[in-house]
Amino acid sequence: MNDSPIGVFDSGLGGLTVLNELVKILPEENFIYLADLKYSPYGDKSEIELEYIIKRVLRYFVEKKVKLIVVACNTASTMDLIKKNQVEDIPIINVIDAAVDLVDEKVENLLLLATKKTTESKTYDEKIKVKNPGINLIKQACPSFVPAIESGKLNDEEIQNLVDQDLKRYRDNKLDAAILGCTHYPLWYDFIRKSLNKEVKIYDPAQSLAQKAKNFLEERNMLRRGDSYKLAVSADYCGEFNKKSRKILKNYKFDKIEEINIDF
Repeated sequence: MNDSPIGVFDSGLGGLTVLNELVKILPEENFIYLADLKYSPYGDKSEIELEYIIKRVLRYFVEKKVKLIVVACNTASTMDLIKKNQVEDIPIINVIDAAVDLVDEKVENLLLLATKKTTESKTYDEKIKVKNPGINLIKQACPSFVPAIESGKLNDEEIQNLVDQDLKRYRDNKLDAAILGCTHYPLWYDFIRKSLNKEVKIYDPAQSLAQKAKNFLEERNMLRRGDSYKLAVSADYCGEFNKKSRKILKNYKFDKIEEINIDF
């Protein structure tokens, strides 16, 4: 199992923020990153649709014989299929657990920025309140963010205006911290930072998730030597995704992006 790849997935570009941290902290591992562009964004899908979507992704990684699945998507992390923490004996770690680990126990007022599906789920409520029962969790859905990030067509002023529409209202609130509850959102970190009060701490769980993956593999003696990065997309957007992904993964070389069909 040591030489088997690590599977990482998201609905698109967002999970590359996690892959960046994973490659940084585990430079000798073999990664398969799946961008599920065919069904992006996940955040507006029904429970039934999401169950189908996640089942096919998990089946793909089972077929690839990965040794660990890293769920770099908050919406997917709310699903029961992921909460079971394994599929056919392959362990799964998810970004919501990594995000909750970051929340300081002194935080009283916490803002969760996420997709509609993630904010409707009780997953964050349940996990955060186990850690801090008295916390005031405020949830803000930002459904326009992911499609806009994936399109890459907005200029800086347009992005800031879009972010302000959802977040400027919280500038005068007594917030202690905010969670970037979607792995796409760090790509707009500077705009989100500008929209909120400068004293609000912003949690990006990508590094925490990468550390959890490293700890998991170390504890089980499953680390490997060597490196290989493979990117796969589930729709015919290889050229455009290639161009955008290289801007995010600036320091890493990866094999040619492969278009795959994982529907059943």
